[in-house]
Amino acid sequence: MIFEPLAPGDVRVHAAPPGPGEVPPWLPAEVRIRAERFRDPAHGHAFLLAHAFLRRVLGGYLGGGPYAGPLEAGPQGKPCLPGAPLRFSFTRAGGLAACAVSRDLEVGLDLESPERIGDPDAAAAAFLGPAEAEALLALPGPERPAALLRAWVAKEALLKLDGRGLSLDPRAVATGPAAWEREAWTGFLEGRTAHLRVLPLPGAAAALATWE
Repeated sequence: MIFEPLAPGDVRVHAAPPGPGEVPPWLPAEVRIRAERFRDPAHGHAFLLAHAFLRRVLGGYLGGGPYAGPLEAGPQGKPCLPGAPLRFSFTRAGGLAACAVSRDLEVGLDLESPERIGDPDAAAAAFLGPAEAEALLALPGPERPAALLRAWVAKEALLKLDGRGLSLDPRAVATGPAAWEREAWTGFLEGRTAHLRVLPLPGAAAALATWE
């Protein structure tokens, strides 16, 4: 990976399959302990490789090798780099890991595989507000799963931007039917406005959020 310096207002997204591969020895113990909580060792291994990818990206923008230092929680619980002029958001799903980075903008990034939807009706009830659900039902049946997935990642990206994630009700995030009509639009959470953008990642739906 090549890491060109970030200019003010720049947001860059890096994505890659996290494996297969060897787990690097420099991964901190805290990451390894979290990986041990997975019941399936293959899932724990994938977790470690994804976090190795994240730390290579962070280290690249910090001007050195992979970042092996601590990650802290910000005021809303969002992970951050202590004392470093770099904002980031990290996500992984299926066989893909992705990281958004910026020098001066808070970012939220979400990535989901189509299999995550499961029961579309149950997912729509859990994630969509009344106007969004009505707009979804107005679409032809075959188009609904992809539209719902786009709305899902847009809402989660905004919740990750906020920092509280799914501790908030996704229905509190208003995206409107633009989530399945456009590549970029606006979303709203508790009186704040965010820019939302769909990202073309292979085999998955992804969205990036930044505050207006």
